[in-house]
Amino acid sequence: MTEFTIEQVMAGVRYGLWEPNQKLTAQDGAYLKGYEARLRDKPRNAPYSDERGGNHGQVITWSRGFIYHWEEGWDAANEFWSSQEETKKRT
Repeated sequence: MTEFTIEQVMAGVRYGLWEPNQKLTAQDGAYLKGYEARLRDKPRNAPYSDERGGNHGQVITWSRGFIYHWEEGWDAANEFWSSQEETKKRT
């Protein structure tokens, strides 16, 4: 069973990814790991590689799906925390 940090769980609940007792999918985990990466000031580059190298047109592969969800999580955390920082600057 995959363990998640409190930040990952709260991000998932905040953005409507899942209900508290709902089983997480692999894509949910990629999203949450991207969110956590942003919280830890890691770069936006997903740790997953595109195994097909983009040579197969519009085919969606698992690796592309993971990259997409990881970056979505990173972007969501960036947007949320950037807005929090702006609020602090105004006060």
